[in-house]
Amino acid sequence: IISAYISMKLVIRGSEIVIPSIKGLSYEQAKTLCESKGLSIKEYEKRYDESIPLNHIISQDPSQGERVKKGRVISVVVSEGSKMVYMPDITSRNLRQANLIMEQCGLKSGMFANVFSQKKDKDEIIAQSPVAGSLIKRGSTVNLLISNGSADMWYCMPDFIGKKINEVKSNLRKAKIAYKII
Repeated sequence: IISAYISMKLVIRGSEIVIPSIKGLSYEQAKTLCESKGLSIKEYEKRYDESIPLNHIISQDPSQGERVKKGRVISVVVSEGSKMVYMPDITSRNLRQANLIMEQCGLKSGMFANVFSQKKDKDEIIAQSPVAGSLIKRGSTVNLLISNGSADMWYCMPDFIGKKINEVKSNLRKAKIAYKII
């Protein structure tokens, strides 16, 4: 009886296979690996995943390391990659509005630079990268060029004290400074 019991255990155990880890492999790699071990694979679900590339395995059932009989089907969840979004046009918006729009689209603020602009108000977006309408990954960063508003114009008045009037007029014309003598 003991001999028969041990023999049956060995026969049953002999046809068992240890499930390999296929998480992170491409669907084709996982299928090849499973078939080489006498297992089959079936797609159970597709799901967006920011960290697992398109057509790679997110999860498996049964799990790695479990013992199963030869011919068992492993159900897998396959990645559809990162969810893509269209880059909204945030130019001509103020910085606060732009950040709200980006947040709603699942985008992050990246690097930004400030410049003076005669055409744009302070904190208004002048340019963006990526450009509006681009198809980008959700979670991507957006770089912005932001207006500091118009720059104050400052001039350094030359010292004309003790100079001849003709020399003063010549220097003002060269500097393109309008003048009126009274």
